[in-house]
Amino acid sequence: MKDAGEIINVVYYDHLYYGKNNDTGETVTTKYPGKINMVLTVRTEAVKTDTGYSINGYELLIDGKVTIRTPDFTGTGVCTSITVSDQTK
Repeated sequence: MKDAGEIINVVYYDHLYYGKNNDTGETVTTKYPGKINMVLTVRTEAVKTDTGYSINGYELLIDGKVTIRTPDFTGTGVCTSITVSDQTK
């Protein structure tokens, strides 16, 4: 398995479901059971492609499947955004 970079920060928060109360018409918000949102900051070398980014042979695409494996966590989800920073630390 190839390394796709170093995770240097993780923020996670509840995944919310937005719906409509049919009796009142009010918009309601509730936690979506068993799901969370995660924001990962990854230090890596990436190459911009026509469809996303290539990282050590992996294609990172918006709406693409992402699997994260670390010694303490494994999870699969969907990439919803990519923000590029040229910071070097």
